[in-house]
Amino acid sequence: MSMKLWEQVSVIALLVAVPVHAFAADTIKYGLVSAFSGPAAAWGSMEEVNDQLAIEDINAAGGINVGGKSYKLELVKYDHAYDPTKAVTVVRQAVQQDGVKYLEVMGGGVIPAIQPITEPNKVLIFGVAGGDSWIGQKTPNTFKPYYSGLDAALAMLTAAKEKNPNIKSVLAMYPDDELGHSNADALSKAVEKIGTKFNALFTARDVTDFYPVALKVMQEAPDVIDLGVTPGSQATEMVKQLRENGYQGIFIFSDTVDKDAMEKAGVVESVAGGYSAPYWSSFDSEKGKSWMDRYRQRYGSLQMWTGQQYDNLWLLKAAIEKAGTFEDTAKVAEALGEVSVDGLGGKVSYGGKATYGLPRAFVSDIPVGEIGQDGASLSLKQVYVYKP
Repeated sequence: MSMKLWEQVSVIALLVAVPVHAFAADTIKYGLVSAFSGPAAAWGSMEEVNDQLAIEDINAAGGINVGGKSYKLELVKYDHAYDPTKAVTVVRQAVQQDGVKYLEVMGGGVIPAIQPITEPNKVLIFGVAGGDSWIGQKTPNTFKPYYSGLDAALAMLTAAKEKNPNIKSVLAMYPDDELGHSNADALSKAVEKIGTKFNALFTARDVTDFYPVALKVMQEAPDVIDLGVTPGSQATEMVKQLRENGYQGIFIFSDTVDKDAMEKAGVVESVAGGYSAPYWSSFDSEKGKSWMDRYRQRYGSLQMWTGQQYDNLWLLKAAIEKAGTFEDTAKVAEALGEVSVDGLGGKVSYGGKATYGLPRAFVSDIPVGEIGQDGASLSLKQVYVYKP
């Protein structure tokens, strides 16, 4: 017997009233809040490739097991265009409408703007950004799965000064945005400890002609230039045009060195003698090599910095399984301070309790590699290990 008309209407109305995310009963949503438009749009695309790889691997390995039931991870993207105001809007949607409890958020200037939403709602933030003012006991639901750019810069400057005692000055060439300025502010205070003069020069992310900048650099003639958080496409042009204008100093890459971009642009010889970190240009583990190959295939070039978020997703899986719940994020947050996993480059865990009052940051030794040249390829030889 067919349903009466009113019964059919009632069923349809019920279906329409149920939120879309309620149908995904066997999934755990993971939100990526990053820049997919505007001058920093490349960063969002880089993160997305990595997160998709991690989620595919976790789901292929059986997902996340809670109470004898397997849950799949699902990636949900939100574009904040590197604008704190827009970030507030999209995070409200993620938390209040979409029910997302785990958010990866790019940008140290963005994170404090959204914490008044995420902290009282016990939504866990994984901040991909420099600085650390936004983690600690007052913000227990915020984590930093990202190394310290300040410690990395100091590590490389220390290594450079050991080999070149006459180094007296360093210039930070960073993007003209919150990330670039906050990193420069932190570094300016720290380099005084190692007796080095500091200056900074900021450039918009859409600039491609660096000859006017090169003229300013040549006037200062710094011994060391840190390209820090400058994207690989810009960094290669900066290196090329600075060398063409006669710059003879050392380049360091305190955030990451885009090995593929350097090799394609033919500037390997120009950066030889500089410093980066070995595990930021290559992973030796089978897991790391597989990740690098697949990342290159999808994005076109390797963005090593995103690997930290790959490891973080596996840490999140381990923490949820240890807590026995993904709904009670307070228990998951506690478990995140207790678990560790074999990451792409080695053992990974959260630490920093002595510094922040809670284990909320990736804390690790920083190996420093001197950049060498192997034909047209860039090589790195470890010469120093910095212990924060």
